Amino acid sequence: MRARHFLPALALSLSLSLSWASLAHAQQSAQQAFADDVPLPILQSLAYVDIEQGRALNLSEGFYRDERRAVRLLAGMIGNGDLDGDGTRDAAVLLEERGAQGTVLHVAMVVQRAGRVRNMASWRLGENVQVRSLTIEDGTAVLSLLAMGEGDLPAQPTVRMLVGLKLNGSEVQLMRREPKGRLAAAPARYDPANWD
Repeated sequence: MRARHFLPALALSLSLSLSWASLAHAQQSAQQAFADDVPLPILQSLAYVDIEQGRALNLSEGFYRDERRAVRLLAGMIGNGDLDGDGTRDAAVLLEERGAQGTVLHVAMVVQRAGRVRNMASWRLGENVQVRSLTIEDGTAVLSLLAMGEGDLPAQPTVRMLVGLKLNGSEVQLMRREPKGRLAAAPARYDPANWD
Protein backbone atom coordinates (compact mmCIF):
# COMPACT_ATOMS: atom_id res chain seq x y z
CA MET A 1 0.00 0.00 0.00
CA ARG A 2 2.79 2.41 0.84
CA ALA A 3 4.63 1.66 -2.43
CA ARG A 4 1.48 2.56 -4.37
CA HIS A 5 1.39 6.05 -2.78
CA PHE A 6 5.16 6.52 -2.91
CA LEU A 7 5.49 6.53 -6.74
CA PRO A 8 2.94 9.32 -7.43
CA ALA A 9 4.44 11.37 -4.61
CA LEU A 10 7.93 10.89 -6.09
CA ALA A 11 6.66 11.92 -9.55
CA LEU A 12 5.00 15.04 -8.12
CA SER A 13 8.17 15.94 -6.20
CA LEU A 14 10.32 15.56 -9.32
CA SER A 15 7.83 17.60 -11.36
CA LEU A 16 7.85 20.44 -8.83
CA SER A 17 11.64 20.36 -8.64
CA LEU A 18 11.94 20.61 -12.42
CA SER A 19 9.37 23.44 -12.57
CA TRP A 20 11.24 25.46 -9.94
CA ALA A 21 14.53 24.78 -11.73
CA SER A 22 13.06 26.01 -15.04
CA LEU A 23 11.68 29.14 -13.39
CA ALA A 24 14.99 29.86 -11.67
CA HIS A 25 16.84 29.41 -14.99
CA ALA A 26 14.45 31.83 -16.78
CA GLN A 27 14.88 34.44 -14.04
CA GLN A 28 18.66 34.02 -14.13
CA SER A 29 18.60 34.46 -17.94
CA ALA A 30 16.64 37.72 -17.63
CA GLN A 31 19.19 39.06 -15.14
CA GLN A 32 22.44 38.16 -16.88
CA ALA A 33 24.30 40.21 -19.46
CA PHE A 34 24.51 38.72 -22.94
CA ALA A 35 27.67 39.12 -25.00
CA ASP A 36 25.66 38.53 -28.18
CA ASP A 37 22.19 39.73 -29.12
CA VAL A 38 19.49 39.61 -26.45
CA PRO A 39 17.75 36.23 -26.98
CA LEU A 40 14.26 36.34 -28.49
CA PRO A 41 12.61 34.46 -25.56
CA ILE A 42 13.85 37.21 -23.21
CA LEU A 43 12.44 39.95 -25.47
CA GLN A 44 9.15 38.06 -25.65
CA SER A 45 8.75 37.96 -21.86
CA LEU A 46 9.64 41.52 -20.79
CA ALA A 47 7.49 44.28 -19.34
CA TYR A 48 7.08 47.08 -21.89
CA VAL A 49 6.46 50.71 -20.93
CA ASP A 50 4.83 53.69 -22.71
CA ILE A 51 2.26 51.52 -24.52
CA GLU A 52 -0.36 52.36 -21.91
CA GLN A 53 0.19 55.43 -19.76
CA GLY A 54 0.95 54.71 -16.13
CA ARG A 55 1.74 51.01 -16.29
CA ALA A 56 3.88 48.44 -18.03
CA LEU A 57 2.46 45.60 -20.11
CA ASN A 58 3.97 42.19 -19.35
CA LEU A 59 4.35 40.04 -22.45
CA SER A 60 4.14 36.27 -22.26
CA GLU A 61 5.66 34.38 -25.19
CA GLY A 62 5.50 37.60 -27.18
CA PHE A 63 1.84 38.46 -26.50
CA TYR A 64 -0.29 40.56 -24.17
CA ARG A 65 -4.09 40.77 -24.15
CA ASP A 66 -6.71 42.49 -22.02
CA GLU A 67 -10.27 43.74 -22.59
CA ARG A 68 -9.06 46.82 -24.48
CA ARG A 69 -6.08 45.73 -26.55
CA ALA A 70 -3.91 42.93 -27.89
CA VAL A 71 -0.16 43.52 -28.19
CA ARG A 72 2.40 41.31 -29.91
CA LEU A 73 6.12 41.55 -30.48
CA LEU A 74 7.02 41.29 -34.17
CA ALA A 75 9.81 38.73 -33.95
CA GLY A 76 10.94 39.28 -37.55
CA MET A 77 11.68 42.98 -37.03
CA ILE A 78 14.39 43.40 -34.36
CA GLY A 79 17.39 45.73 -34.47
CA ASN A 80 20.48 44.75 -32.47
CA GLY A 81 23.35 46.95 -31.29
CA ASP A 82 24.42 49.32 -28.52
CA LEU A 83 21.73 51.90 -27.70
CA ASP A 84 23.22 53.51 -24.58
CA GLY A 85 26.97 53.55 -25.27
CA ASP A 86 28.00 51.06 -22.58
CA GLY A 87 29.39 48.46 -25.01
CA THR A 88 26.67 45.83 -24.44
CA ARG A 89 24.27 44.51 -27.07
CA ASP A 90 20.83 46.10 -26.81
CA ALA A 91 17.73 45.76 -28.99
CA ALA A 92 15.04 47.86 -30.62
CA VAL A 93 11.84 45.90 -31.21
CA LEU A 94 8.49 46.54 -32.86
CA LEU A 95 5.29 46.05 -30.90
CA GLU A 96 1.97 45.87 -32.73
CA GLU A 97 -1.05 47.03 -30.72
CA ARG A 98 -4.57 46.22 -31.90
CA GLY A 99 -7.54 47.86 -30.22
CA ALA A 100 -10.55 50.09 -30.71
CA GLN A 101 -8.38 52.77 -32.35
CA GLY A 102 -7.07 50.35 -34.99
CA THR A 103 -3.54 48.97 -35.34
CA VAL A 104 -0.69 51.04 -33.90
CA LEU A 105 3.05 50.32 -34.05
CA HIS A 106 5.48 51.12 -31.23
CA VAL A 107 9.29 50.96 -31.17
CA ALA A 108 10.57 49.69 -27.81
CA MET A 109 14.15 50.32 -26.67
CA VAL A 110 15.55 47.37 -24.70
CA VAL A 111 18.90 47.69 -22.93
CA GLN A 112 21.21 45.59 -20.78
CA ARG A 113 22.26 47.40 -17.61
CA ALA A 114 23.81 46.04 -14.43
CA GLY A 115 23.20 42.49 -15.60
CA ARG A 116 19.50 43.07 -16.30
CA VAL A 117 17.53 43.31 -19.55
CA ARG A 118 14.92 46.08 -19.45
CA ASN A 119 12.68 48.13 -21.75
CA MET A 120 13.65 51.70 -20.89
CA ALA A 121 11.22 53.56 -23.15
CA SER A 122 8.99 53.16 -26.20
CA TRP A 123 7.96 55.44 -29.06
CA ARG A 124 4.56 55.44 -30.77
CA LEU A 125 5.03 55.30 -34.54
CA GLY A 126 1.30 55.59 -35.11
CA GLU A 127 -1.38 54.01 -37.28
CA ASN A 128 -1.16 53.03 -40.95
CA VAL A 129 2.63 52.68 -40.84
CA GLN A 130 4.47 49.85 -42.58
CA VAL A 131 8.05 49.20 -41.43
CA ARG A 132 10.52 47.77 -43.95
CA SER A 133 13.61 47.54 -41.77
CA LEU A 134 14.82 48.28 -38.23
CA THR A 135 18.52 48.57 -37.40
CA ILE A 136 20.73 50.17 -34.75
CA GLU A 137 23.43 52.45 -36.15
CA ASP A 138 25.76 54.51 -33.94
CA GLY A 139 23.38 54.23 -30.98
CA THR A 140 20.32 55.24 -33.00
CA ALA A 141 17.40 53.01 -33.96
CA VAL A 142 16.89 53.59 -37.69
CA LEU A 143 13.62 52.63 -39.37
CA SER A 144 12.86 52.54 -43.07
CA LEU A 145 9.07 52.74 -43.42
CA LEU A 146 6.02 53.76 -45.41
CA ALA A 147 3.93 56.54 -43.86
CA MET A 148 0.65 58.15 -44.83
CA GLY A 149 0.77 61.03 -47.29
CA GLU A 150 -1.75 63.46 -48.69
CA GLY A 151 -4.44 61.64 -50.65
CA ASP A 152 -3.50 58.17 -49.36
CA LEU A 153 -6.37 55.84 -48.61
CA PRO A 154 -6.62 54.41 -45.06
CA ALA A 155 -4.03 51.68 -44.41
CA GLN A 156 -2.39 52.36 -47.80
CA PRO A 157 0.67 54.55 -47.08
CA THR A 158 2.88 55.59 -49.99
CA VAL A 159 5.47 57.99 -48.50
CA ARG A 160 8.93 56.45 -47.97
CA MET A 161 10.45 57.69 -44.74
CA LEU A 162 13.69 57.23 -42.82
CA VAL A 163 13.23 57.71 -39.07
CA GLY A 164 15.97 57.85 -36.41
CA LEU A 165 15.20 57.40 -32.70
CA LYS A 166 17.67 57.87 -29.85
CA LEU A 167 17.37 56.63 -26.27
CA ASN A 168 18.05 59.41 -23.76
CA GLY A 169 17.75 58.04 -20.22
CA SER A 170 14.15 56.85 -19.94
CA GLU A 171 12.90 58.78 -22.98
CA VAL A 172 13.05 58.32 -26.74
CA GLN A 173 13.98 61.32 -28.87
CA LEU A 174 13.17 61.76 -32.54
CA MET A 175 16.52 62.54 -34.18
CA ARG A 176 15.62 62.20 -37.83
CA ARG A 177 12.50 62.14 -39.99
CA GLU A 178 13.53 62.25 -43.62
CA PRO A 179 11.17 61.72 -46.58
CA LYS A 180 12.66 59.49 -49.27
CA GLY A 181 10.16 59.90 -52.07
CA ARG A 182 6.78 58.43 -52.74
CA LEU A 183 5.41 55.30 -54.34
CA ALA A 184 3.16 55.76 -57.36
CA ALA A 185 0.62 53.58 -55.57
CA ALA A 186 0.39 51.70 -52.31
CA PRO A 187 1.53 48.07 -52.52
CA ALA A 188 -1.35 45.70 -53.22
CA ARG A 189 0.07 43.55 -50.44
CA TYR A 190 2.40 44.61 -47.63
CA ASP A 191 5.72 43.08 -48.60
CA PRO A 192 8.63 44.81 -46.82
CA ALA A 193 11.16 43.02 -49.00
CA ASN A 194 9.81 44.48 -52.26
CA TRP A 195 8.44 47.99 -52.59
CA ASP A 196 9.53 48.74 -56.13
